[in-house]
Amino acid sequence: MRPRAPTPPLAPLLLVALLSPLACAAAPHPAEAVSTRASDAAEAAGAPAEASPSAAPEGGLPAVAPAGVQKDQLAYRAALVLAVARADQAATRALALTEELGGDLVAQGDLSVTVRVPRARFTEALARFEPLGDVLHREVRVEDLAERSRDGGVRLRNARATRDRLEALLAQARSVEDALRIERELSRVTEEIERLVAEERGLAARVAFATVELTLRPRAVETTPEPAVRLPFRWLEDLGVARLLSVEVES
Repeated sequence: MRPRAPTPPLAPLLLVALLSPLACAAAPHPAEAVSTRASDAAEAAGAPAEASPSAAPEGGLPAVAPAGVQKDQLAYRAALVLAVARADQAATRALALTEELGGDLVAQGDLSVTVRVPRARFTEALARFEPLGDVLHREVRVEDLAERSRDGGVRLRNARATRDRLEALLAQARSVEDALRIERELSRVTEEIERLVAEERGLAARVAFATVELTLRPRAVETTPEPAVRLPFRWLEDLGVARLLSVEVES
């Protein structure tokens, strides 16, 4: 009867499970990277992989993507400083315009409003917000999120591969001590996966919706001084009698 081969120790297997995804972290072929990134972004956003943001109209966005930059990975952000007669009325009107544009409120203060609008209506939003007051400052920023999205996708795939290997090792655990050690590592990897998924969803939201920050500054109100001499009839004031009497009193 042939002797049974000894069971290999668990520690080297656990080390292999943790390190093998890192050996596969080399950058994929460019064509593969594009298709994988699109599917990962769609999975993180909860949408089918076929839905591509590039198919949506851009609505005359102010920035033009340079060569080699994907327009569907650009995040738009604008800051407007407006001088207004009444900040509360301007804020109410800004929120109504945001709703009409299909956006929503992010934050609101006494003299500020931050909203999100669909990226395709970003330029339209600026054109409708600016007439709310006198434009004192206007700034538009564009950020390319393609590199962050690609790196996050690679880390997420590696973390999921590590999770699968740990689950296989857990099924083969020979002792309670080994099982507890694997479960602790599995819990850590699972938390990392959840963090990476949340990060991808955040990046997808930043691309799908543009952010507009409105700072409202009340205009200085000019007041008319009270006449030094009050007349009993309004028509006497219209004739300028009060002004003449005021000159005589001051002299």
